Amino acid sequence: MKLASFSGLLLLIVCGCAYAEGGSCPDGYYPVGGQGTSGCAPIPNYDYGTQSRTNSRPIGEWKTTWSAIAIDSIVGDVGISSGKFTEADAKSEALMRCRKHGATECQATTFHNQCVVLAWPQNVDAKAIMIGAGTIEMASKLALSECAANGGGSCNIVNAECSRPVFKRF
Repeated sequence: MKLASFSGLLLLIVCGCAYAEGGSCPDGYYPVGGQGTSGCAPIPNYDYGTQSRTNSRPIGEWKTTWSAIAIDSIVGDVGISSGKFTEADAKSEALMRCRKHGATECQATTFHNQCVVLAWPQNVDAKAIMIGAGTIEMASKLALSECAANGGGSCNIVNAECSRPVFKRF
């Protein structure tokens, strides 16, 4: 009985002295190496207490971008701007581009976070049609239909532009 008690006590003493390998690795890492070298490597897909690194989302915000189309309906000049962060900048650039070749009656329409097309009628008495939608294809279909319905006859898409939001990281 004394031998069994002594063996049990000896086992507790030996086990109490054992320690885990790599105890110096930070949370989320495991020990690597051998034969006199050691280091730590990241545990793949480790949760770090919040969210997995592979599934984390970038931190930031979506910024609206503005575009504009300016038209001089008398001479047919057009100016386009896109990707501006203010409506005023988009309008100013489109008007400047429209007036570049001498047009004096340019009028600008601004838009943001969408695609816009300009359908030009072949009938000179009809007005050009500008339509916005989620894609250039969708806007083109709508503009051509409306242009023809308003007496434009056969109409052509002469300009297309998309103004998409931009993600800015913090």
